[in-house]
Amino acid sequence: MNGIKNTINDIYGITNAINDINGIKNAINDIIGIKNSINDINGIKNAINDINGITNSINDINGNTNAINDITCIKNAISDIYGIMMK
Repeated sequence: MNGIKNTINDIYGITNAINDINGIKNAINDIIGIKNSINDINGIKNAINDINGITNSINDINGNTNAINDITCIKNAISDIYGIMMK
């Protein structure tokens, strides 16, 4: 009788060990999921940095446009002054 009882206990022990292994496997999958989420967050961060870079480029273009407009105004002013001097 004790032998059967011990065998049943062994089966329960093996079952518990299998459950433990499954729990460890699930924990590993959770860690992998967290790692993937961190990678996603880093990807979003990089995309935001790209958007900021594009915004900076647009600001640079606007600054260049303003500089061109300033040069045009100076050129026109020089032409006006030259025109007055030639009268």
